[in-house]
Amino acid sequence: MASPSGLQSGLSRQLFEMWFSDKKNACVIPGYVVQGTLAKTIINEPKEVTIMNGLTAPLNMQVHYISFSAHADFAQTRKWRKPLGGWLKRPQKLVKLLVKDPDPD
Repeated sequence: MASPSGLQSGLSRQLFEMWFSDKKNACVIPGYVVQGTLAKTIINEPKEVTIMNGLTAPLNMQVHYISFSAHADFAQTRKWRKPLGGWLKRPQKLVKLLVKDPDPD
């Protein structure tokens, strides 16, 4: 596991550059990927990729994409909100409960 997930730079890119040519290796991409990034490119499993030095080279590693989101869906949000009941209709009072008010007046 390494970040950033777009494989544009940093540790994830360095590891990709070391491992992409060996078919024994795999890259697992979880979640949303941005258009124009290397991660978005390799999800489509091209035969070649452009590496950091600007040259193209064969992409031999396996690429796996897992759809993942850290965001809650409707059912999860509803379940979280239900115990709050009427407090959501009075957001100012809810905010005072959740955030310590430095000036109680």
